[in-house]
Amino acid sequence: MSTANPLEIIHTAVNRASNGAEGADRRPFIGEQAMSLGDALRAHTAGVAYLNHDENRSGSVAVGKDGDVVILDRDVFEHPVGEIADASVTYTIMGGAVLYESADHRR
Repeated sequence: MSTANPLEIIHTAVNRASNGAEGADRRPFIGEQAMSLGDALRAHTAGVAYLNHDENRSGSVAVGKDGDVVILDRDVFEHPVGEIADASVTYTIMGGAVLYESADHRR
């Protein structure tokens, strides 16, 4: 079954197994196709913007772009790759406005 959760998609691209998989399902599916975390993040951000012909406006943080970002509760590069999907969004910012702020981070 597919998911629309970007963190689960990135987790699967890096680990080649679904988050929470158990038993035989934990074995990487075609493990040689696993992506590095950096490559998976680029594919899901800049790569998607490129596919949508929107790379001049979105897909990365740069002067003149929309500035749509999410801030996670952890640096996913500093945690085991098996925990990517366990990260939580603390803020969602679109066009410079905070659209979502987790209850744990509200002022």
